[in-house]
Amino acid sequence: MRRNKRGQRGIVLVAVCLCLLLMLAGLGLGVDLNRMLAVRSAMGSAAEATALAAVLELDGTPAGIERARTRAAATWQRHAVHASSTLLEFSSSASGPWLSDPQTADPHLTFARFSAYAKMPLTLLSGVTGEKTLPVDVAARAGQVALERVETGLLPLAVRPDGRLLDGLTVAVEPGEARLAILNGLAFPVKTGDRLAVRTGAGKVERETLREIVWSDTDPGSATYADYARRGTGNGRRLILLPVTGEESRVTGFAGFFLLPADAYAEDQAELRLEPAGGYLAGSRRRAAAEQGAWRAEVIQ
Repeated sequence: MRRNKRGQRGIVLVAVCLCLLLMLAGLGLGVDLNRMLAVRSAMGSAAEATALAAVLELDGTPAGIERARTRAAATWQRHAVHASSTLLEFSSSASGPWLSDPQTADPHLTFARFSAYAKMPLTLLSGVTGEKTLPVDVAARAGQVALERVETGLLPLAVRPDGRLLDGLTVAVEPGEARLAILNGLAFPVKTGDRLAVRTGAGKVERETLREIVWSDTDPGSATYADYARRGTGNGRRLILLPVTGEESRVTGFAGFFLLPADAYAEDQAELRLEPAGGYLAGSRRRAAAEQGAWRAEVIQ
């Protein structure tokens, strides 16, 4: 009986050691798993912001690709997330193929994918598995997505395809509110096919306010959009989104237009004109990569 008791005590000791080992492994797994999830979440958020920042610079030119790389690097650095390696790639489709170094300008390169890889040091779990680090990798995609309907930030003006403004407002506003309506844009829905009821009599307000928008830009002096893009000092105020109209003032689509220097909207000018700038990319200081239409940059899930 005494021998049996000694044997049982030995079994209990082994069982306790095994339980302690399992508890240590579980504790290490929980601690390191929570750390991994936190690191992955931080890296994922930073990767999405980086891909989105890159997309906002794509305008169909080689310079746009270089700006995308520069802004992506700055955005990732600003989030202060450590990574062993990163990669920025471009594509004309959300599903690829992805190019890390496009050789020529391509107006169809409207998507960006940012990938990051890191090695997370293990703490308690390393004593169980023998591994010192755990690999963590993330990837995020963003792209320029076409808008078929515009609801906010739209000036109450309409334009012909050649850049000639229609004479009047396209929405009913009080005379005293016309300036703010043009200056700030309005929240009224417009979609392709709508017929705009143009209201005349706001010419003087239009001219004064368009000049005000030009002077609110950090580059009010560039004579053309090409000069404006090349200088790169503007804040984007001179790039505006307007509905393009055809016969009977019916909306045929949307496009970006560039406000000419302030003297182009003086009272002695016979008509108001804008320079067609191609596609409009909301939230960007640049035009979109596409030649026409209204676009927004968004993360692709």
